[in-house]
Amino acid sequence: MSLVQTLMQPLRSQYAGSLDKNEARGSRYGAWDFFNEDNRRSDSIFDADIRAKIKSSFGNSVVIPVLDAKTVTIGNVRSCTIADDENTSKLVTLTFATLAFGFTMYPAMYENNDIKYQTDFTRKLKNYTNQLASVLDSAAIAALEAAKNQFWTGIAAYYPETADALQVTNAQKNDYYNNVQAILETMDFYGVPHIISSTSGSPLVRRLAEQGAGNTTNEAWQLTPYEFHWTNRIPNAGGIASTQYIVQEGSVGYETRVDPDSRLGHSVGNQIKWSTVNVPLPNTPNGITMGSLYREDCADASNIMTSGSTGLTATKREGFQWSVDIAFSTAYNSDPANRYNPIVKTEISAT
Repeated sequence: MSLVQTLMQPLRSQYAGSLDKNEARGSRYGAWDFFNEDNRRSDSIFDADIRAKIKSSFGNSVVIPVLDAKTVTIGNVRSCTIADDENTSKLVTLTFATLAFGFTMYPAMYENNDIKYQTDFTRKLKNYTNQLASVLDSAAIAALEAAKNQFWTGIAAYYPETADALQVTNAQKNDYYNNVQAILETMDFYGVPHIISSTSGSPLVRRLAEQGAGNTTNEAWQLTPYEFHWTNRIPNAGGIASTQYIVQEGSVGYETRVDPDSRLGHSVGNQIKWSTVNVPLPNTPNGITMGSLYREDCADASNIMTSGSTGLTATKREGFQWSVDIAFSTAYNSDPANRYNPIVKTEISAT
């Protein structure tokens, strides 16, 4: 005889989302954060007309007229003959990328489960919004990399350049932020410099910040002009401690558009519905407007789980999809090889 059959079953708590809180943790999205901040400026590179054209451009291209820079000469003689001196215009075509994600839900599956419908839905959505923020952050970094400065006349006095990136030695790093603003001003870019940096650059900033007025040597003063944006998606090359982009504010922007069905709120009976929704994202104060597609039908969900759903051979299936088109841009430069760009890449050496 034995009491083994009546042993108490394992004690299981209700799901609270505390023990697994790190399974859906966010990250640092500094480049996306900077694009969002710059995008809200009154002097953004995308004016109201450009944004309106983008919003209604689905399935079409968007081109923006620009005027090239030119070199003119101031003379010292008056003349009755006035020479022609025409500007050169160009058209810049924006490039859009489509971003989409979605998942399904089977309401009957939560009938006898500790994880309930809303909890599962919220976690699924959070997984995707965290990943979407990462994708947007990487796209913002790619835009900065593509538009980094290539013209170095007058800048080599600060640091040498390799592959269009200023090289700062480990011995020079303590005076680096003293020079950053001067570099932009040498290029005739004034105002608040923004620094989009790999997270590995933060120890230097913290060290300098602590070297304040109470120390024998005060280094903290040189951090005053800057706004820092940290990201975990800027890779460091071998031997590099920190990679950064120094950017003059008002130099970047982005805009989004949604598909026509979502914008028009179409539906097919009660089973398929399109709409526009605001999706909350990290480092995005107002979220991002996306197109939403909802559809429901009957499906066989018996193989979704190893147990608990084997009887759901004909059950309600809900599908959710979100999508958006987005275009990133930086300020136009008619001759990058011979004109300064307000995005300077720097690499601080680890040794």
